[in-house]
This record gives sequence, C-alpha cells and structure tokens, in this order.
Amino acid sequence: MLSIAIAFAVAPFIGVLLAALLITPMFGELPAWGLYFGFGLFFAYPCALVVGLPLYLLAKRLLGSLKVWHCILGGIVSTLPGLYFVLAPENTLYFQRTWLMSTALALVTGAISGAALWVVMRAMRSNPSLQATASGRA
Repeated sequence: MLSIAIAFAVAPFIGVLLAALLITPMFGELPAWGLYFGFGLFFAYPCALVVGLPLYLLAKRLLGSLKVWHCILGGIVSTLPGLYFVLAPENTLYFQRTWLMSTALALVTGAISGAALWVVMRAMRSNPSLQATASGRA
C-alpha cells in the first residue's frame, strides 16, 4: 500500500513538470512555465487523490493487472473535474480563445501523470531494493 502512496505522490508532479516544460516553447517565457507549473500542481494532486486513487483501486480490483493504457486513460479521466473548475466559470474573450489549448494541455498532463504512475508502480514492483525501501525493511 505504501508503494501506491509513493506512486500517487510522484506521478502528478512528474506529469505537471513535463507538461510545464512542454508549454514553455509555446509561450516563450519562463514566467508562463512557472504559472502553469504552480496551477497544475494546485489542481493535479486533488484530482489524483479524489478521482484517480479510487479509480485506480477499482480498476485494480476489477482487472487485476493494469496496462499502461489503463493508467493513461485513468489520468485523463482524473483531469476532468479540475478542468471543469478551471474552465466552467469563464465566459470572457480570453476564455473563448484559449479553452481548446487549455483543455488539450490539461488532458496531456493527465495522460503523462497516468503514464508516470504506471512507470513508478512497475519500477517499484520489479526492483527489490525499492520494495524493501517502500516497506521500511531497508
């Protein structure tokens, strides 16, 4: 169970970090990177815990073994509530021009976070020293 907690602590950070690095060339400014990274973390962790963790536990129980595409799809689905809270209250000209890009970036962030979750879980399962460290036996 500790390995799940570690994976859910690391995966949203990795997803937002990589997505923020992806957005930097789009805007060409470092402040845009920091803004997206900060807002991304603000929404990524609650979405991962409120939607992603129950979804992961349900999928794990129903499917047994999860493939990478299961985790990517779960990451995308987990992003939807945060996306709603970011996009729903806006009806400005800026929103009308940027909603498609914001939606795409949020969904990519969720997909990257889901893939990162799968990679971290797989690494912890296949590496005995990581398993021992996670369980406190090191």
